[in-house]
Amino acid sequence: MISLAVASPGAVPQLREALDDVMRDDLDTLLTETGYHPSGLPALREAVASHYTGLGLPTTPEQILITTGATQALSLTAQLYVRRASPVVVETPSWPGCLDVLLAAGARPRRVALDEEGIRVDGLTGALPGAALLCVTPTFHNPTGTLMSTARRRRIAELAYRHRVPVIEDFAYDTRLTDVPEPPPVAAFSTPDAEVLTIGSLSKAVWGGLRIGWLRGPADTVERLARLKAHADMGTPVLDQALATRLLPRLIDIKRTRASGLLAGLTRLERLLADRLPGWTWQTPTGGSALWARLPDATNAGVFAQIALRHGIEVVPGSATDPSGDHDDHIRVPFALLATRIDDLVGRLHAAWAEMAD
Repeated sequence: MISLAVASPGAVPQLREALDDVMRDDLDTLLTETGYHPSGLPALREAVASHYTGLGLPTTPEQILITTGATQALSLTAQLYVRRASPVVVETPSWPGCLDVLLAAGARPRRVALDEEGIRVDGLTGALPGAALLCVTPTFHNPTGTLMSTARRRRIAELAYRHRVPVIEDFAYDTRLTDVPEPPPVAAFSTPDAEVLTIGSLSKAVWGGLRIGWLRGPADTVERLARLKAHADMGTPVLDQALATRLLPRLIDIKRTRASGLLAGLTRLERLLADRLPGWTWQTPTGGSALWARLPDATNAGVFAQIALRHGIEVVPGSATDPSGDHDDHIRVPFALLATRIDDLVGRLHAAWAEMAD
């Protein structure tokens, strides 16, 4: 079975090096303490704060909460802000995991479409009044791979502040394909008293098995979220955090190295799809690790998913990213795979598509 639900490659080689460093230099010190750090290992909070400061967003360790993956950061934020039937503004399409968390918290999504610069301002103007939360994915959008422009980030910050709507900006899908400059986070364009929470993770850039995420926000909000985090699990595993502390200063270089492999996978996937499934269309993404492909003739991707299962492919249909029905003819096709796996995947997709045509 090839699952298209996962768009993550294996671990980067730097992870093994960091593990050796932790075992050699950090383990004895770590084992002499209690191991309880509900807000996160202090050294990791400092490293994440330095990372954001280097991106043009001055940050102190008190503004950082370490979480067990980006999903926990999103879940804690939903727990803080969302009540039953709370209106929450989301992009359409959206990452299904984000929608699942918000719906589980009782949210009523207000969906706003995207354009080539990100979430549309005309849609935000009508959707923000009275909303409990705004969720965006500026770099890079999941599933479309769109990189939100600087102007759009600034406009989002202005509108959210005007309507007093807290913002979640999710950077968990931030895997670049080229050295195109990435604008600063939305939080960099906000006033100090604005409720903008920036979520990050090492899952895509380093390894999905390293369950380290974080949240950056106003110190008082981070403190409230830390109490919720303590109730949930008393803190993320310390050895994982020690690994992340070693990796954070190298994150930009790791992403740059990772990009060459992802770009090769994208090039191979696009060539094979164009050759074997010429009716499928897509926009080449600027980042991320998957294509957002449209099936021809308004084909229902949910029906295609059932046929694809018989060919050993788990397809995520567009309806999982947008329950409104506007993207029912789309599927997400990851390219973060080995070359032979991409060849096998396209072969199976071609066979499933041929069966559907019959």
